[in-house]
Amino acid sequence: MNERFPSAEGSARSAIERATRIMGQEHVHGPRNLQKAFKIALPLDTVPLIPFTTKELQRAQEHAETLIYRPTPEQCGQGLTIQRMMGLLKRKHHFFAFNTDLPKITRHHKLDFFTAETPTPGWTLIRAEEIEGTRHLSYDAQQAFLAKDTDGLATALRQMEKAWDAARIPHRLRPTIPGFEELRMIRKSLPDDAELPSAVDVIFDLLLHATATKEHLLQDMTSATSTTIPQMSEIDKLGNQPVDISFPAEGLKIHWRKSTAFGRLKTINDIPIPGAPIGYFQHH
Repeated sequence: MNERFPSAEGSARSAIERATRIMGQEHVHGPRNLQKAFKIALPLDTVPLIPFTTKELQRAQEHAETLIYRPTPEQCGQGLTIQRMMGLLKRKHHFFAFNTDLPKITRHHKLDFFTAETPTPGWTLIRAEEIEGTRHLSYDAQQAFLAKDTDGLATALRQMEKAWDAARIPHRLRPTIPGFEELRMIRKSLPDDAELPSAVDVIFDLLLHATATKEHLLQDMTSATSTTIPQMSEIDKLGNQPVDISFPAEGLKIHWRKSTAFGRLKTINDIPIPGAPIGYFQHH
């Protein structure tokens, strides 16, 4: 059977129940979990059909994907912006740290991604997956990798080797890192930032999943998004900068690349501390 959910004689409630039987309760987040997370009650008759077939949901279950419903602004009473989510959750859940400087920055800079943009409405399937070969790259190497900056990537890889040599770290103790050509081909096979979900979509998905399951989909990892912010002279002079999201144990973080105020990688004895960008994919 390969019908779409719900069938013509079905209901939103029965469709969600059937999707839950296929994917498991921890991987289906509909109106009930939306109310639990954000105190937004949705009548089921306002929730649209789930636009995935039985086979598509079975395939999603095999790949540990999660089915999420993102509401419309009208269903929320007002737009569910990142700023509003921050206000709704930061007192209730201590691990939703966000960037405490963002409200202060919005007094002087127009950051629509934080104050105005709302999640893309409808049902969607999401998956968080680490990008092969990137776990042990330095911050600069990760930035060059994501930006498809081949010269910058080659330079960053050389700097990593020099730092390990200067610290006299034996080769057997150094992490295994793919070579330049292999990393270039991996990046070439991945979506461009513009093809990824927006920052508000990623944050909504993460928070909804975390409040329902206590699981951080981006634990110790960083996700690129399609969102960019304009140049802010007192922070950076790099023109439009992509916004990235991470969700370590201490709380969800919003930062932009090469920022001197957010996300700068620290070092121990001049040895780069690696991070791990991920591929954050969205299916329709």
